[in-house]
Amino acid sequence: MTARPRLNAPSSGLPLSNSKAAVPGEGALVETTLAGVTMQNSATDRRFDRAAQTLSLLANGKRLEILVMLLEHDRSVSELVSGSGSSFSAISQQLKLLTLGGLLEKQRQGRNIYYRLRDANAGAILRLVNEVMAEQAQ
Repeated sequence: MTARPRLNAPSSGLPLSNSKAAVPGEGALVETTLAGVTMQNSATDRRFDRAAQTLSLLANGKRLEILVMLLEHDRSVSELVSGSGSSFSAISQQLKLLTLGGLLEKQRQGRNIYYRLRDANAGAILRLVNEVMAEQAQ
């Protein structure tokens, strides 16, 4: 793909640049910078990316089950294993993903590790999902 030249905005004379070139049919996105607008668009993109990451973490039945159990109170790994009926390794793998994704935090107490929700916004989403699931079960 060839580099695109810098362009000048016709009405303002401010330089425009394409940081990602787009050729029709290639599916690439065009990102334009015009006197500080990129900062605002970049911040908005990060918010959407973070929301998509959170929703992606919630889009797994086992992770959703773990998170709903943690809505009530902090739980140890063994409590989560017995409450879910899954193996220790399966729960540990999901807990690692949720922790790396920023939704959980862990705390060691003696020989046990306890997990709790870290993200209040995720907690609000989970309560809503839990309510909808309860309504659908009726």
